[in-house]
Amino acid sequence: MKEQEYLQRFFEEKELEEKVYAVEHGTNLHFIESGIVIDLIMESHPIEQEQIANVLRIIDFHNGDVHHFLNHLAEGFIKTHC
Repeated sequence: MKEQEYLQRFFEEKELEEKVYAVEHGTNLHFIESGIVIDLIMESHPIEQEQIANVLRIIDFHNGDVHHFLNHLAEGFIKTHC
């Protein structure tokens, strides 16, 4: 299964509640919704999608908090794009 297909199915099946992540960067506070982070994942490079899918598999196997990882990705996005 291609990683993009896996990711699409993963997020559809998990039906995650929408959350807003607050990311402090410099002197600014940014807010980004989990749906936006998921959209960014779906638009990312296939190699990045593979890495993200591998982490999500581990989180899912351990019954971990997917939002914790999405928040981490949101922080990375804000800090590299703002």
